[in-house]
Amino acid sequence: MLGGAFLSMASHGVDQLVVQRLLATGNLKSAQKSLITSGIIVIIQFSLFLVIGILLFAYYGKLDMKSDEIFPMFILKEIPVIPAGIIIAGLLAAAMSTLAGSISSITSATVYDLLIPNFKKSFTDDNKLKLSKIFTLVWAVVLIFSAFFFMNTSRVVVELALSIASFTYGALLGTFLLGIIVKKAGQRDAIIAFFSGIIFMTLVISFKLVGWTWFTLVGVICTVSVGAISAKFSAKKV
Repeated sequence: MLGGAFLSMASHGVDQLVVQRLLATGNLKSAQKSLITSGIIVIIQFSLFLVIGILLFAYYGKLDMKSDEIFPMFILKEIPVIPAGIIIAGLLAAAMSTLAGSISSITSATVYDLLIPNFKKSFTDDNKLKLSKIFTLVWAVVLIFSAFFFMNTSRVVVELALSIASFTYGALLGTFLLGIIVKKAGQRDAIIAFFSGIIFMTLVISFKLVGWTWFTLVGVICTVSVGAISAKFSAKKV
């Protein structure tokens, strides 16, 4: 519950994938409503997943295969053609929308948060559009090769995806919380804290010190702690 709370806080509060959708609502009140509605739908969605999993276990019993391969097998072998086609179309549509949103958010962060602010020359709308197209292609290729890299993993896909996300979520959420909790923290302190959190989580994951459900919380604690110490030393120098 604790690890999941921090994971949800990061995924719905600071992840560009969700934040860009909140910004598209137009105003704060609409963004708040959409965020609350999303939380309710996610609870229903995961409850449905759990019920389907229980029903599949009751139907098949224990099988010698990866758990995320059981439902596709059930769709192909047990469900009539028309309902099976609708379900597969829905799965493909969901996958495509998630990939499109992910590529869009990474490209937006790369172009508008990293490139444009760090170059003094002014960019026209055409330049921004061209850069966005280029980095959309670049990040699409990166994601494709990333998928090939994890294609033969023995871990369940959902667990693998959430553990990868949790690797960076701790530092990301910790940086935002640092700005809220430690009022004296500046940009330099936030950057030091963020990269410290990433390095620390690399060590935690490499040595398998905790389970993946704790990754976000551990990353937050490390990031905020390092940021607070850095801000304290910065204040002494001033």
